[in-house]
Amino acid sequence: MKSTSLVIFLLIGLMGNGIAQEKIDQKEMIGFACFFGGMPTDPVLKVTKKLYEKKYKTIAKMLQSKNNAERYMAAVTLEKLEESNKYTLSEKDKTEIEKIKQSSEVVSVCSGCSYFDVIELKKMFSTEMKLGTERWLDKHF
Repeated sequence: MKSTSLVIFLLIGLMGNGIAQEKIDQKEMIGFACFFGGMPTDPVLKVTKKLYEKKYKTIAKMLQSKNNAERYMAAVTLEKLEESNKYTLSEKDKTEIEKIKQSSEVVSVCSGCSYFDVIELKKMFSTEMKLGTERWLDKHF
């Protein structure tokens, strides 16, 4: 009986994950260690590259991107750059970052092989959701 319950529980979990995976948009996904290989997603890689190239104004332009993952990554990166005295946010930058922080638009997120979800941008700034972002920021600053 216990093994049957375990199998049913696992199937329900996998089916739920399949539903979440159907909603995700890999082009607008934030993830620092996704899928089997534990790789960052394209928007994360794009911002990381611009960060290493010190193309901070290019990152600032991403605040107005149509890609919500790029908008989020730009916002958190620019805030960290300003905190580190490497970039001064313009009033326009600050306004765009506040819009992102209050936005109900959604972004896909992933972690590892099995966690996929769709979350409102404003929830990405919550303490529990920002944990992965904080680790990424610490690694690159």
